[in-house]
Amino acid sequence: MLKQFLNHLSNFQISESGKTLLAVSGGMDSMTMLHLYTAASLPIGVAHCNFKLRGHEADADAMLVKTTCEQLNIPFHIREFDTQNYAWENGLSIQMAARELRYAWFDQLMDDFHYHQVATAHHLNDTIETVIMNWIHGGSLESFAGIPVKQNRIVRPMLFATRAEIESYSEAHKIVWREDQSNLSDDYTRNFLRHQVLPKLKEVNPSLEQTIRRGLHKIAGETELLSMGLSQWQSRYLVRKEERVVIDKHGFEQLHHPDAILWKCIRPLGFNLDMCTEIMQAMKGQSGKIFFTGSHQLVIDRDALIVTPRPLNWEPVEVAAGQSKVTIGKLSMEVSVPGSASTTKTPHEVTMDASEVTFPMTWRKWKAGDFFYPLGMEHRKKISDFLIDMKVSRADKDNVTVLECDGKIAWVVGYRLDNRFKVKAETSEVISFSVHPHFS
Repeated sequence: MLKQFLNHLSNFQISESGKTLLAVSGGMDSMTMLHLYTAASLPIGVAHCNFKLRGHEADADAMLVKTTCEQLNIPFHIREFDTQNYAWENGLSIQMAARELRYAWFDQLMDDFHYHQVATAHHLNDTIETVIMNWIHGGSLESFAGIPVKQNRIVRPMLFATRAEIESYSEAHKIVWREDQSNLSDDYTRNFLRHQVLPKLKEVNPSLEQTIRRGLHKIAGETELLSMGLSQWQSRYLVRKEERVVIDKHGFEQLHHPDAILWKCIRPLGFNLDMCTEIMQAMKGQSGKIFFTGSHQLVIDRDALIVTPRPLNWEPVEVAAGQSKVTIGKLSMEVSVPGSASTTKTPHEVTMDASEVTFPMTWRKWKAGDFFYPLGMEHRKKISDFLIDMKVSRADKDNVTVLECDGKIAWVVGYRLDNRFKVKAETSEVISFSVHPHFS
């Protein structure tokens, strides 16, 4: 098994020279992993989490791991967590709370003690159980490839081995380990699959693990190829700029399952497959419809789907006389003293006739019914119509602001100055305003 272990590290380019932090619970799988790393004389340290969920049993686990590390002269790190309280405060299940706590601590240990990677003892049966669970819950193709061998700084050096092979190795080498009693119960879905479903499947195919191992390898290769194809599609039809995603509608025309492709693109922003199916249906109708997740919105525009963070409910801010800088949402406005500028250069910078400006001014989001006199025009125009003429997308309209002076719109910020505030031949003093992103 040691030879298989080393081959697995080599095949998946898991570092053998950099120091590895082993996540060791005291169970059979992780104690076997510790034995293999020690037998291979690889540089390691051990981290043990006590989630304070199993009373004296958990304390006994910690003592076993600590004693073993002392005997082997291996650096040992231990931390106790108030897992139940963390889960309650953050609205998480116990399992998710424990996962967040341990991986955050592992990251800290890797940074503080210069570990190259953290190794967990997931094995082939774990990935088989994960695949079946993903299938039950309707996962995507890549979820059927199983647990990845490498994922950022996490490596899984035991994925080559079955539970039976690990058990056989641990017996042969008289490895001392402790049983987690939760592994013997059917309280959780994974344990139900482990103890009830998989044994029945093995009656049909006694070589189930090896058969699935080969299948997972095929799926991983196919997924990699499909990912390359998706990347090519995205490079042609999808543009990301800062927090904005724009997808050309034409990219969906020849697809038989456009909702699935859309889901692949915007899933990280909180959109699920059902929403994407609804978006594809709505795309056949009039533009302007909006779909929301907790953090983002998708607007069906004329030629594209535009995804942006949900607009904030910005409160109006006052621009007082002598004030040089104000912020609203993610924008900052700088105000120069009269006479320090003379021309208007860009839509994001305007110069006004100071004699027309009365303080305090108000900087706010535009609203229905607002109107102004666009620069160069003698007639007023509703801002809603102006934005349509400017072909401003629905997504961008939600973030348009105006600078108001004594009840008059002096500037549609970032778009057009009001004609009544322009610098004229007889203007003697000017005042300038410029707007740019604000990073807090």
